[in-house]
Amino acid sequence: SQAALLYPSGANTTEARASYIQLLTDAQFTSTTRRVAQCVSQNQNDPVYRYFFTHKHAIPALAALGSYHGMELFYVFNTWEDATLGTGPLFSAQDDSVQTAMLQYWVNFANTGDPNGSGLEIWPQYQSATDCYLEIKATPDGSNCGLRTAESDLWDAAIGFTGCTSTAGLELPTANMEIQAFPNPSKDYFELTLPDAMDDFRVQVFNTLGQLVYSVNDSNRIDLTPQHTGIFFVELRTTDATYRGQLLKID
Repeated sequence: SQAALLYPSGANTTEARASYIQLLTDAQFTSTTRRVAQCVSQNQNDPVYRYFFTHKHAIPALAALGSYHGMELFYVFNTWEDATLGTGPLFSAQDDSVQTAMLQYWVNFANTGDPNGSGLEIWPQYQSATDCYLEIKATPDGSNCGLRTAESDLWDAAIGFTGCTSTAGLELPTANMEIQAFPNPSKDYFELTLPDAMDDFRVQVFNTLGQLVYSVNDSNRIDLTPQHTGIFFVELRTTDATYRGQLLKID
């Protein structure tokens, strides 16, 4: 199978363990982060920036753990050098390089919405078509695109994820372009209050990631029974107008 090709069991337990760790990493973090980056970048006007943290601790026992989950927080907040295990010779020049760069990137982003700045490796703005990112290590590299693409594609297929529909820039031009639903909130069904007698229209419902979850023609009744609880965005289009609103599905 495709999974066996991407995550071979190896010739010994050490190789099998490494493959299993990579499988879990891709399923829980790599593919899910790509989904979020793809969908958010298509559904807002502000830029998105993706990173891949690959730095490892200098301490041999911890270096064997690789770039473990949450490790980057030590460097974002510059707290590793103050930790018991990060003092003296155990705090390397590479550790300092990583924390210095991350602090500058994060401060720049908080201040301007753009992490880039003087003396820093260019961090590319994320585009769903190219999947470019910044690899964070002692010498950051912003020239990479396509992070574990085949593996992420496998996990997207496994959960039935087929991509996002862009709803960026769909702000209501006037108040009379809003559409109301009743009941709202609802546990399952919503009925749109049509602004005028109309036919030949299409209703689409998107989740907060911009994915199309429901579509119907010439009906104002929406069934969100299969969906999880949360906020959804509804759009009704006619040949000459577009109406939009929000739905809240509850338990």
